Amino acid sequence: MWATIVTGQPAGYNGIFDFWQRSADGRFYAIDSTSRQGQAIWDILSAEGRASGIVNVPCTYPPQKINGFMIAGPPLPGSHPSIAEAPSVYHDIIEKFGGYEPKDIFPGGRAKADYLNMISASIERQTQVIEYLMGEKSWDFFMTFYRASAMAQHYFWADMRENQLDNPFRAMLPETYRNLDQALGRLLRAAGPETLIII
Repeated sequence: MWATIVTGQPAGYNGIFDFWQRSADGRFYAIDSTSRQGQAIWDILSAEGRASGIVNVPCTYPPQKINGFMIAGPPLPGSHPSIAEAPSVYHDIIEKFGGYEPKDIFPGGRAKADYLNMISASIERQTQVIEYLMGEKSWDFFMTFYRASAMAQHYFWADMRENQLDNPFRAMLPETYRNLDQALGRLLRAAGPETLIII
C-alpha cells in the first residue's frame, strides 16, 4: 500500500490497509491522508529544511502543507484547488495547461474504445505537468505516480493474452509501457544528471 511506501512502516503501524476500511461499528469508510499514522518522507524532509514536490501520489488527499508543494493523488473528489497545497500551484497548472484531470481514466464506465487514446493522452498530460513543475518549482525531493499502467492492465489484460490479430486492443499494454518509458526518459532529463533516481 502507498502508506507503507511513503512512511517505511507496515500497515499495522501506518494504519492504512486498503482504500476502504471497516470502522469499529462494522461499516466501511473511504480512507484519505488523515487516516495515515506516522511520518511520511516529506514530513521528515520538511523538518530537515528540504523541499518536496509530491504529485499524484495515492492517498494524499486532502493534501498537507509541507515545505514545497503537493498535488494530491487518488482517490480524489475531482479537479479543483483543494487538491493542491498550496492552491496557487493548481492555478499555475490551469493557467499553463488549461486543465488538470487526475481522474479521467478511472473509474471506468465509458466505452472501451475511448481508452485507446485516453490512457496515452493521460500519460502525456501528466508528463507535461511534471516537467513544468520540476523546472519552475524549487525541490530537493520529487515523487510522482502514474496510474496508466494499472488502468491499462485492468481494461486490456485479456486482450493482450488472447493476442487476436484483428483485436484493436491487443497492443494497448505494450504501448502503455512504451509511453511510460518515454515519459520516464523525459522526467530523468528534467531532473538532471546529478539526481538520485528511485523507481
